[in-house]
Formats: sequence, C-alpha cells, structure tokens
Amino acid sequence: MSKKRGQGEGSIYRMQDDRWRAAATIGKDADGRPKRKVFTARTRHEVAEQLTEALRDQQRGININPGKQTVGEFLATWLENTVRPSVRPKTYRSYEQMVRQSPGEERAARGMGEAAP
Repeated sequence: MSKKRGQGEGSIYRMQDDRWRAAATIGKDADGRPKRKVFTARTRHEVAEQLTEALRDQQRGININPGKQTVGEFLATWLENTVRPSVRPKTYRSYEQMVRQSPGEERAARGMGEAAP
C-alpha cells in the first residue's frame, strides 16, 4: 500500500518541535501562485481531522480561508454558490431580493469580523 497522498489531498508532516502540520492548497493568489491553508496540532490524528474537515468544506463550496471579506461579498458568494444550486428559481429570486433590501448599505461594506447580529 502506498504512503503517498493523492493530488489535492493536502500534506501532513512532522515539524522539528514534534508537532504535526497539515497543509492544503485552497486556490491561487493574484500572481497565480498556490495559496495554502496550514493547520498545526500536537498529534497527527488531530491535524488529519482538521485537514479532512477543511477539504470537506472546500468541496461543499465553503470558503475555508475567508481573509478580509465584507458582509456584502459573503452574501453574494453564498447566494451564487450555495443557494442557487439547491433551491428553485423563485426562491432564489426572493432570497436575492431580501439580501439587496437588507437594512443599511453600511452592513454590506462592513467586514465579517465587525458584523454583529
């Protein structure tokens, strides 16, 4: 049986301080270089679970490395990638209308870290 991981499955390795690290490619930056999400934990099992969860979320279309993203950008991405494939067209239009008419333009420009319920 091969010990190598397949393409797109990420990598897991031991660091010099006896902690484990996993890394997964999550896309490309503006220059075309691969962007990687890195996880660190005390045991290989913990880091493997984190990597598996991140890869599962990525397959579902969930952004695993949101960075700096406004609420408006998040809602637009959510509508397009999550809602549109899973609901009927009329439902999608009503959701889209609700997002457009949500109170305040300042909410759309606010960062996700600043968002309050």
